[in-house]
Amino acid sequence: MPVHFSDQRFPRVRAAGQTDVTGDPATYSLYTPNDLVTAAFTARALGENDVTSDPATYNLYTAAQLADTATATEVQLVSALTTGQTDVTSDPVSYSLYTASDVTSAEAIARTAGQNDVTSDPATYSLYTSNELVTAAFTARAIEKSDIINNPTIHGLTTISSYQCIQSFLNLCISYTR
Repeated sequence: MPVHFSDQRFPRVRAAGQTDVTGDPATYSLYTPNDLVTAAFTARALGENDVTSDPATYNLYTAAQLADTATATEVQLVSALTTGQTDVTSDPVSYSLYTASDVTSAEAIARTAGQNDVTSDPATYSLYTSNELVTAAFTARAIEKSDIINNPTIHGLTTISSYQCIQSFLNLCISYTR
C-alpha cells in the first residue's frame, strides 16, 4: 500500500525520525556545533602541548634558553611577535576574526531564528497549532456524529421510530399469544 503524505501519522512519524537523529546525532555520524567547538579546543590544546613540551622539534626555545643565547635584536623580535599576537587577540574583529563567544552567540541567534521560522508558519513544516488541532478534533467528531445519526444501524443502534415499531410488533405478538 503506497504511503500518502496526507496520512495523519506521517508528520508524527517524521518528527520521531528527526528526534531520533537530533537527540543522538553521534549515532548517525553527525555532530553538534558544540561537538565541533569542543573538538577544536581539544585539538588546539593538544597542538599547543606538542610544541610546548618539545619546542626544539619546532625550532623554538624556552625563555630560559633564549636568555642564555639571545642577542638584543632577538629579544626585540620576540617582543614584536608577542605584541603582534596581542594586537590580533585583543581586537579580532579588526582582522575579520571572531571569538568562540561570537560564534556561540551567532549560533544562538540563528537557532532562535530557526525556531521562529517554524513557530510563525508551522504548516510549512507539517506542524499545527493547538487551535488547529482542536478544530480538527471537533470537525472529526461532528462528522462521526453525523454518520451515526444518518445511519445508526452500522454502529449497532436504532432510531426511536424503529424502536417504537419493533415494540409495537412485540406487543402485538404478545397479545396474539394470550
